[in-house]
Amino acid sequence: RFSLGSEFMLFSYLANVNYTLDLTSSINPISRFSLALKMNLGDKGRKSDAEKVDEFYVRGLEAYYLLHLEEAIRLWEEALEIDPGFDPAIIAIKAAQATIDIQEKIRDIQKLE
Repeated sequence: RFSLGSEFMLFSYLANVNYTLDLTSSINPISRFSLALKMNLGDKGRKSDAEKVDEFYVRGLEAYYLLHLEEAIRLWEEALEIDPGFDPAIIAIKAAQATIDIQEKIRDIQKLE
């Protein structure tokens, strides 16, 4: 059996061409040629959007770590403007808001004393 093939780009198509010469004893034809085409439709900007969401999320985590809670919430909300279903940002906003609420309750208790 002898096979030879190649893959190349042609505009937005990826072409795969193969030729096989099969001299083994089988009922198949001894020579086969195959061609496959794949269309590159692109991701319509989804990858760059995901990278932006990740950047806002990580910057929000950094702000949260430094206890800049309002800034962290703002950054996570920017991530949600790009991807409203980004669950880590939704969860992080709830956690930051809970932290702010606890801090306010502590301040209120300290004022009473």
